[in-house]
Amino acid sequence: MDLPKLPTVLSPQEEVLLQEYRDLAHAASMRRGRAFHKIRNQRLYKATHKSFHAFCRDIARISAQEAECEIFYFLHHSGKLPLPY
Repeated sequence: MDLPKLPTVLSPQEEVLLQEYRDLAHAASMRRGRAFHKIRNQRLYKATHKSFHAFCRDIARISAQEAECEIFYFLHHSGKLPLPY
């Protein structure tokens, strides 16, 4: 039976890079979630699409459900929405 591999220990430089990239990913997710939130709530999609769903599919190339997840991430991490537990 094979044992699971232990996580690789990162060098101090790799730890710094990892934190930098985590921060970048978080900031990008926040910007994207905020953008979808504004587009959906202000109905800014209506100039080109009849629904938020169609806008997400055609422009963002994601499902409306994926956009809603990004909106939830933004709202939660900006302190506007607590987790339901």
